[in-house]
Amino acid sequence: MSNNKDNNETIFFITDNLKLSKEGNKYYKNGIELKKIDENTNDKNTDNENTNDKNTDNENYFKLELKQAVSNFINKSFKHIVVLVGAGASVVNDNNTINNEYGKTINMIAEKVYEELKEKKYELTYLTNEKDKETIETFSLEEIISIIENKEVNKIHIGNKEYNCNKEGDSNKKDGGNKEDNGSKEENGNKKDGGNKEDNGSKEESGNKKDDSNKEDNNNKSNESIRFNLENFLSKLITYNQLVKNENTEKMKNSQKAIFDIIKKNVAYEYDSKVFRHTSLIKILSKKLSNENKLSIVTTNYDTLIEDAAELINYTVIDGFSFSRKPKFDDDLFEWHLSRHVSNVNTQQNIYKSQVIDLLKLHGSLTWRKNEKGEVLRKDKYAPGDAVMIFPSTNKYMHSYEDPYFELFTKFQELLKRPNTLLITTGFSFSDNHISQMIIQAINHNTGLYVLISDFDITPDKPNKNWKKLMDMIKDHDPIAFLRATLNDELTDYLGGSSDESR
Repeated sequence: MSNNKDNNETIFFITDNLKLSKEGNKYYKNGIELKKIDENTNDKNTDNENTNDKNTDNENYFKLELKQAVSNFINKSFKHIVVLVGAGASVVNDNNTINNEYGKTINMIAEKVYEELKEKKYELTYLTNEKDKETIETFSLEEIISIIENKEVNKIHIGNKEYNCNKEGDSNKKDGGNKEDNGSKEENGNKKDGGNKEDNGSKEESGNKKDDSNKEDNNNKSNESIRFNLENFLSKLITYNQLVKNENTEKMKNSQKAIFDIIKKNVAYEYDSKVFRHTSLIKILSKKLSNENKLSIVTTNYDTLIEDAAELINYTVIDGFSFSRKPKFDDDLFEWHLSRHVSNVNTQQNIYKSQVIDLLKLHGSLTWRKNEKGEVLRKDKYAPGDAVMIFPSTNKYMHSYEDPYFELFTKFQELLKRPNTLLITTGFSFSDNHISQMIIQAINHNTGLYVLISDFDITPDKPNKNWKKLMDMIKDHDPIAFLRATLNDELTDYLGGSSDESR
């Protein structure tokens, strides 16, 4: 988690008029140190024997300040509450290490893609029906990149890991600490070929320096180190498979199918109430609203954690699908409420059903399938067929205009335009420019919209342009707050959860 580089300060909460932070073992409120003073002894933490106890007291006091700050921001009798759930909300940390059994970062999924394509054969393992499983021939990741980019790849960097590729297409993974040594060895290993080319270039230097320069450029391009970005890569792969037909077509399409299968497999985890806090989030925020105004949860995730959590606590989810035996997508359903009519001598009224939430899955779901008519149906997440999902790519913006995504994005925009609305984001990095701009524009035009942005690090070393913009908007006194917390850690505590709602 990133700190302020100048003074090693970690910011936990910030609005236009309040900053709560920590530096070492000291806690600060708007730059003034916070201390819990013993009223009986007027003790100001000068007794070294009790330093640990006093540090704990100060930490607890600081957490109370945090809870109060969040409470002051979100408890304004909002008529509507919207929660935007990003990929980070599915991540579970164990002692600052991400648990591989649950949500994964985009780089972690990219590493899985690399490892599983290494053998150039892949079993489509996502389907549970054994008879539907098949093994397909694929290219390795470096081969796919070489074909698309028309250049030889000798190193692939994914996150802080480096994979060295040899001529046979196999690779060795190296940690960041050995990057320089491994790079030097590989350069020495390729030096012979490079040297020959340079020598030949010198011998053939008969006034045609331009041709020799081109040879050097081509040689540099043929042995490249790639900083791998899964979204950019998939965009190129999808475009390649749509436009190019040659001897590689079948294996390239198989490779794409395998990668999609790997992604689905790595987001198909089950809800575990011991580690996830989605049930607590739903209960806490639903209680802040009247039954007439449903809690709206919007997510970019494909997993079924929200649906599973809601079912666990007997909540009804309106997700845009009909209540029929074969649920079919109909966005008009978001406008409906569950209620019962009550006859009275003096008046007629409807009683709205409690424990109902709206769920908008902007990028699709593991449970969505298309039938032969092109209709989107909801099925079991392991049902045969291709899931209707916007896979990670730089073309996500274009897909948002397709059915059923267009209706979902339109509904999300409508939610952001309503007055007296609180938007809470959790695990959403604002790197998705399309969604981020919708939120920024809504803040600019809807004076009744308040936004609480929560993430594991609210002051990253290299914030994206949308994160920077939102931070700058605080200086203009826009109703935005940043909170350093994650859904599966302390977020629900700060939102007002009691001990019996901790899961």
